Amino acid sequence: MSVKNADRKACYGIAVDLGTTTIAVYLCNTTTGRILSSLAVKNPQVLYGDDIMSRIGAIGQKGKNLGHLQKMVVRAIEWGAKGLLASFDLKEKMVSQMVIVGNPTMIHILASVDPKPIGVSPYQPAFYKAKTIHSNVLGFQFDVLIQILPQISGFIGGDILSAGAFGTFLDKKDMIALGMIPSLDLAKIETAGNLAGAGAVMILCNDTYLKKTIQLAKQINVVDLACDQKFQPLLESTEGFDGGGQDLIFLESNTFNIL
Repeated sequence: MSVKNADRKACYGIAVDLGTTTIAVYLCNTTTGRILSSLAVKNPQVLYGDDIMSRIGAIGQKGKNLGHLQKMVVRAIEWGAKGLLASFDLKEKMVSQMVIVGNPTMIHILASVDPKPIGVSPYQPAFYKAKTIHSNVLGFQFDVLIQILPQISGFIGGDILSAGAFGTFLDKKDMIALGMIPSLDLAKIETAGNLAGAGAVMILCNDTYLKKTIQLAKQINVVDLACDQKFQPLLESTEGFDGGGQDLIFLESNTFNIL
């Protein structure tokens, strides 16, 4: 596959949605904002567990596992990026920047920072501010600056900030009952799925979006209801759930983060 003349003269970037299960990699023309191609690869860290708590636990058991997990994800991202570049006959040196978004645990591991604080109360990340890291520092074999977005809490990171959604697994009625969305005609409500990758592409191709994202992070207040002993009985007593309050919908972290 070859690129058009206009694309060959352009600057290129890589956007990555670093998910717990799947890693999505996007090759972009940062001049036009166009996605040239993308691919998804299974996160090899699943060898240490399917969820973030399993991986935090693995690192807690053996400190050297942090290095193993970090190398796994770096090699997976690198494999995807190189594959996309090769499919367009582009050289690695033509990539000027990379944006990586993900939940705080995935980002901590990528940055070689112990995610242990996320796994214990009060579930806070080890760092909050956005980071710009040279790829060589993280072990990548190509030379590029990597942008990491701010962390809001132990369970809200760059994936949510970069236009992530709660996903399609939540029932519309339950979302209304929780107050996540207004009480509207169900036919008018559509779940968008996870848009973190699309948000990463926007940030990659336009510095204005990065500045807006960093500013947004400063304006968000998080209320961790899972740590409030009064919240659970109140939630269970609500009449908005089918099954008399027995079948409850929880987010992955069992924490409702109210923005």
